[in-house]
Amino acid sequence: MIGRQPLCDFQQPSKIAVSVKASLRVEGSLIILDYLVCGDLALIDFEQKQPAAPNPIRGHNLWKQTCFEAFWGFQNDPQYWELNVSANRSWNVYHFSDYRQTMKEEPAIQAIDCKIIIQTATEFNLQVCVQLPTNSRKNNLLEFNLCAVLKPSAAEDNCYFAIQHAPKKPDFHFRSAFLSYDEKK
Repeated sequence: MIGRQPLCDFQQPSKIAVSVKASLRVEGSLIILDYLVCGDLALIDFEQKQPAAPNPIRGHNLWKQTCFEAFWGFQNDPQYWELNVSANRSWNVYHFSDYRQTMKEEPAIQAIDCKIIIQTATEFNLQVCVQLPTNSRKNNLLEFNLCAVLKPSAAEDNCYFAIQHAPKKPDFHFRSAFLSYDEKK
């Protein structure tokens, strides 16, 4: 289990005064993610193009708005996956054969479990559970990065939060920024 880790804005100091934390837990082939945003949430545009659906639905271009993301792959394997979940619980999972190569929806993942645990003026907590495709799980060590794109309410550029960033620009796909997940810890 990776307990709640602070996600840092690529731009320092951040344009929005909020704290973002995320955690990851793996149970067999299930990835459980938790995202927590605290502060003046009026600074963040949580409004999405569609209202929250009763069940999470697959969406597209979610990263252009406020979006919670996870990237994972396996050590010594160039392929990886990207999960996007918006505040209205729209979601998608993409598979890449290598760094930003052959992006396609992951057909083996047809649904996720996504719950808004808390939503107040100062706190937003989202929990996401994703079943890994059976053919994706290798005996190799899981590598991941937890990220968030926050769209400021003011008409400014998005803010890019991650546990670790690429050196020159916000790039959540940058494998050297992925962390290793040791299931024994």
